Amino acid sequence: MVRGVEAVSTLFWIVLLSIFPWIRMSINLKKNLTLNATPWNVNYPVAKITDGYYGPFDTGSCMAAIAVNSAAWWQGTLPRKARIQKIDIVFRIPDRADGFALWISNDTGIPSGIKCYEDVDAGYPNLTQNITSCNRTGQRVMIIITRTPPKEAYMDVCEVDVYGNL
Repeated sequence: MVRGVEAVSTLFWIVLLSIFPWIRMSINLKKNLTLNATPWNVNYPVAKITDGYYGPFDTGSCMAAIAVNSAAWWQGTLPRKARIQKIDIVFRIPDRADGFALWISNDTGIPSGIKCYEDVDAGYPNLTQNITSCNRTGQRVMIIITRTPPKEAYMDVCEVDVYGNL
């Protein structure tokens, strides 16, 4: 009986999407991203951000970088503009994620475009973030962490999932 229900549900979605072609399912776009970041620690490379490994967080499973001039950043660039609907982030250390901001952009400036989310709550953010306020069209997703010198900014991110439609 359960298999029959699953088949009917799948058939329903296939028919619905064929009748209304403008309805597009949101998919994880992370394999389409070209990655760039503040110069990173070679033991914690930027490629780890989209490798699908969500923990536990040992050496080499996350990206880590430090910025001495007040802002650390990560940028994922899609091959063309996409409708971005949701961004999930897994940070490695909560105090290093404090005050992070998300930007969606169509150009290469850091930061540039529209700041669609900023952690302004008191206390440290959760290690896992599910951001839906960045529902907009753009080609680049940026995470930026700013600190006032002499405090250093760290980019310690273990995974980023960008959901939307290309």
